[in-house]
Amino acid sequence: MKTLMQMFAEDDKGVVFFESCISLKHQKHTCIEAVPVPFDLFDEIPAYFQVRSITEGLDRKSTRLNS
Repeated sequence: MKTLMQMFAEDDKGVVFFESCISLKHQKHTCIEAVPVPFDLFDEIPAYFQVRSITEGLDRKSTRLNS
């Protein structure tokens, strides 16, 4: 992840990571997506997750952001 963050930082972008976990026939699969975001919008990202958690009634763990 650190290398992806450094790569996007060269283009003046930050990275938001999303993790999805599902179970298929007793096997767990994890998918991690990296989404580049321009630095000028990067500070606003937590607000989008807070609005989503309020409007959809999600718990705090499902909207946690890792720095």
